[in-house]
Amino acid sequence: MKNMILLVMILAFMAVFSGCRAVQCPACPDCVCPECKEPVCPACNPYVEQEIVTKYVCPDERVVENLIECRQEPIEFEPVTTNEQGSIIDLVEVYPACVYATTGGVIHYRVGTVPDSVTVQVKDSPEGNWQDVCQGSKEMEGYVDFAVCESNCHWKGEFQLLREKVYLVRVEFDFRSVYGEKQYSNEHIVDARSYSEYTDRVCKKE
Repeated sequence: MKNMILLVMILAFMAVFSGCRAVQCPACPDCVCPECKEPVCPACNPYVEQEIVTKYVCPDERVVENLIECRQEPIEFEPVTTNEQGSIIDLVEVYPACVYATTGGVIHYRVGTVPDSVTVQVKDSPEGNWQDVCQGSKEMEGYVDFAVCESNCHWKGEFQLLREKVYLVRVEFDFRSVYGEKQYSNEHIVDARSYSEYTDRVCKKE
């Protein structure tokens, strides 16, 4: 009987230490050792799934995701966003889009009455003057598309902006025949530099 008990104890001892499964590590009480052949588990570290996110700190202390952004000057424009208050301009929005398989954008406008004229204006520096670049349709709602390209895209879109520059865009509505005045939309930034939402997209030919 004693020999049988001893044999059972020996077999139990061998079962515990032959695989060393689910035994806590002395150096890491909260983790479980992998299978090991020694009676004592080696020190182990818990496995933690990690996502590596790389960001860069520019000399001017900006934090960016792409290093090339450090070589770009910060945007100096401070767009006016109060022009439409008290006006009959219901909506003017500017957003990126593909225009004839070229990077670019769209201006969508909607007003409360038919305008005498609709003019898109652009400037490329804070101290620069507004330049008329396109005439929109004389309707209460309309769209104007524009291309963003390096050169030779004058036939794409209703007007073109060169890459690697930053622009300020607004729309002038002439209501002088009805209200005796012109009204201007809020101002919108179009960043045509690399890695911006206006250039970092793939436009395919249909």
